[in-house]
Amino acid sequence: MSYDGQKVDIAFIKSIVKKVEFKALLENEVESREEVHIRKLREERRRLTIAWGLGAPIFLIMVTQWFVQDLRLPFERWIMFGLTTPLILIAGRKHYLGAFQAIRHADAITADVLITIGSWSAYLFSLYTTFVVSGPAYFDTAAMIITFITTETYLKTSATSKASESIRKMAGLQAKTARVLLKARRRSRDVY
Repeated sequence: MSYDGQKVDIAFIKSIVKKVEFKALLENEVESREEVHIRKLREERRRLTIAWGLGAPIFLIMVTQWFVQDLRLPFERWIMFGLTTPLILIAGRKHYLGAFQAIRHADAITADVLITIGSWSAYLFSLYTTFVVSGPAYFDTAAMIITFITTETYLKTSATSKASESIRKMAGLQAKTARVLLKARRRSRDVY
């Protein structure tokens, strides 16, 4: 976009663009595609590490109880609460922000909205049964929803990054010229 610096300044343009929830960047501020892919992959790897770091003990407790139903750890509910709370707040944040934006702009129900409803309904019900009344807690469900979705997001980001890189490499392999054989004239010419 070009503009007249005498009439409008950069700060004003950026503020207008920010109001509609976009980000205006100057030409020297724009990241290359490769830098964007690397940054996104790094962010997703961090979220995945947090999700599985906190989610693995929850998963082990959950799976163990499938096979040994009477096995209960001392303070199990508090352990689940302590591990699930940072997991859903940190690893699930991206999905919650996406859900908020979808609802705010009256978009269709997105995957982020469904993830948010599923994880927060399990988490809030568990908080209610832990602190208000006695009942079953589903902290493990909330944690595993976010952990598995975070795993899926990381795998998708990784595959997209690798596919983009492969396409760029293949584009570099294309021929610079092609030879066309004209049957009627029995001669050839280079095409650029």
